[in-house]
Amino acid sequence: MHDEIQEALRKEERDLYYAAEIRKIQEARIKQLNEDFVELQKIEDERKELKEIISEKEKKLKAREKELAAREAEVKKKEEEFEQQIKRIRHEEVKIDLAIAEKQLQLSKLKKEQRNVKETNKRLRKEVSKDRKRNKKKKE
Repeated sequence: MHDEIQEALRKEERDLYYAAEIRKIQEARIKQLNEDFVELQKIEDERKELKEIISEKEKKLKAREKELAAREAEVKKKEEEFEQQIKRIRHEEVKIDLAIAEKQLQLSKLKKEQRNVKETNKRLRKEVSKDRKRNKKKKE
């Protein structure tokens, strides 16, 4: 009976020892799980921060895209206005070139007429001179 009690006590001690070892292992697991949970929380917090940063960057990007689209539309409008101005200027240049050509034509006609008048005057002077000489000869 004494041996039975001793055996029961040893068994109890062994069970307590195993229970204590199991408890240590469970505490270590709990500690590791808590550390893992804390690490997970940090990762989750970082993920949320990154998500917010990405969201802000996307908003800024969309705003920038809208701004660029507006600028592009403005540039296109100015290009069209510029092209219209160029067309108007070219039209005016054609009008001016035509007017210059008309004036040059008038000038050449006037020069031709002036040459004709000079030739006529020269011819008339010669004729007058001849007539004077003839008249002088007749008087003499």
